Amino acid sequence: MDTPKASVGATKTRVLREGARLLQRHGFGGFSFGDIARRLGLKAPSLYDHYASKEALGLALLEDYRGRLEAWMAKSDAHAPARRLELYFDLFGAFAKDRDLCPVSALCAEHLALPASLRAKTLELLRIQEAWVARALRDGVAVGAFSVRDPATRARELVAQALGGQAVARLQSDPHVLRRLGRNAIAALRRPVRRRASPKESS
Repeated sequence: MDTPKASVGATKTRVLREGARLLQRHGFGGFSFGDIARRLGLKAPSLYDHYASKEALGLALLEDYRGRLEAWMAKSDAHAPARRLELYFDLFGAFAKDRDLCPVSALCAEHLALPASLRAKTLELLRIQEAWVARALRDGVAVGAFSVRDPATRARELVAQALGGQAVARLQSDPHVLRRLGRNAIAALRRPVRRRASPKESS
């Protein structure tokens, strides 16, 4: 008897969700199809009916995360630039509260051991975040809220702080690390940019 499509779809989603939990807690190399199967009460070979390989599951996990992240970004765009950045750091604080890492941060730690397809997808998600943060910075400059000379470079720095801060927060069992990082970063953005002296002025 064929398995109903609704049941197949539900199982695939359960596998995806459990895979995400294990990735965020243990990293990509820290779990197997067998681990997922045991947690869900399934037989490990049955997972291949839904995902051809662990690499395929990893790509599906990142695509699912991208959809949720972009929806979150679109919703957050309704706020003022400074508030957007606060929410960005708080987003990762929520992962740290559960002693997890976001998928991008988890995979960055294993970058050299990942299949090329996962490395590329992880980098793509990193760039999406950098672009979103850069846009918030440019919007902040436009309304006089921020003093930023190079929004693209500053965005890369802020994203690095947010992603790296998760590891520190987990190590210290302190999810508030992210909030403090965010507040300090935003305060720095509000400081006037020092004007470089011209050669004539400095002579």
